[in-house]
Amino acid sequence: MSLTPNDFAQGVQKLASAWFDVVPADRGDWQDARALENDGAYCLRITKVVRPHTPAVPPDGRDIIYATTDLDRDVVSRGEAEETLLHFEEDDSEILTKLSPSSTGVQNAREIHYDIVYSPTYQVPVLYVAFPSSDRSPLPSPDEVYDLLVPEPYRAQLQAVGPMSALSMTGEHPVTGGPAYFVHPCLTQDSMRAVMAGRRVSGAEYLAIWFGIVGSTVGLSLPVSLARGLQNSDSTM
Repeated sequence: MSLTPNDFAQGVQKLASAWFDVVPADRGDWQDARALENDGAYCLRITKVVRPHTPAVPPDGRDIIYATTDLDRDVVSRGEAEETLLHFEEDDSEILTKLSPSSTGVQNAREIHYDIVYSPTYQVPVLYVAFPSSDRSPLPSPDEVYDLLVPEPYRAQLQAVGPMSALSMTGEHPVTGGPAYFVHPCLTQDSMRAVMAGRRVSGAEYLAIWFGIVGSTVGLSLPVSLARGLQNSDSTM
């Protein structure tokens, strides 16, 4: 199921606004969330600090993945999407395949920018993963990225199926121009259509569902307090 650029922009702005209304203690593992705009194109940037082999679900249960417009109801199972290895605009020869757990890993915590941008080609959100650095350090290796982003209990599953199978290195981030990884969006429409079953939703609701399908495969879950804030906002409209 596709999303229009206008609905995406409205969803990004609404989610960023709702984030600032959540008290810091209830923000889960997100450090920051904000809407960025460049020449009318919007991007939702979420900042996190991650470590290798992080648990799939935090012990306090603050992060949960929602699958319906009724954000108190169903939970999306991870890895529902199918595997694909197509490039954003053409065949991609740099798809990352994880054959075994990394023997090296990353020992230190890393700050990550999860940037959600709109793809006019696929008409869906696309998730870019960047590693900000003051000294312009190179991107972590594929093994290091896998160790940082993929929860241990889901590694075998994600090796066989899911958007993570199409985690790829792109030459240039579409907003910042810097290097980044991205999760290829070519199956996002089909995955969203299967979950939404014909329901019409707002841009913010679409993004809330999208987090469960795409974001959770790389450690990005929607904080439950933010989901509730979005639901309360919709109920008052």
